[in-house]
Amino acid sequence: MTHSIPSYIPYTVIGAIIFLVITAFLSPAGNKFRYRRIKYLFTPTEKNFYFSLVKAVNTQFVVFGKVRIADVLTPDMKKSKKWWRAFVKISSKHLDYVLCHPADLSVFCVIELDDRSHQRQDRRKRDVFVNKACEDAGLPLLRFTAKRNYDVKKIQEKINVTKKSGQVGR
Repeated sequence: MTHSIPSYIPYTVIGAIIFLVITAFLSPAGNKFRYRRIKYLFTPTEKNFYFSLVKAVNTQFVVFGKVRIADVLTPDMKKSKKWWRAFVKISSKHLDYVLCHPADLSVFCVIELDDRSHQRQDRRKRDVFVNKACEDAGLPLLRFTAKRNYDVKKIQEKINVTKKSGQVGR
């Protein structure tokens, strides 16, 4: 009686070997990438605005910087392939600043600092996308033009207009 090897076994073995090779390559021990520390969280322009913003909000809000859009917004649909596609669009983008209420860290509004890069076509498309996403979610988005110096009073005024508009939910 001759026993033959089922035809799927060689493919299973080859698949297992490929899987092990890929897994070994992607595992932390197999990671050949090296990283270096970035000294500052913000560029000089972002840092300059950050300090003015912190003065403007005083203790009224907590200021967070470089927050992923996906940490502030989520697709408004059941989890599905469509949800994941919508999530991927926001998961690698960030907002420059997020103002939160100090008592519970609920989001008050988000802020974008627009430098010269926002004149590029790709950045304008991104800005339109971010504007629409925030508008859909009822999340106020304030935009400030990047400058060398900022008037703290003008920052306060823009934030106060947002507070008075009643668009902000807690």
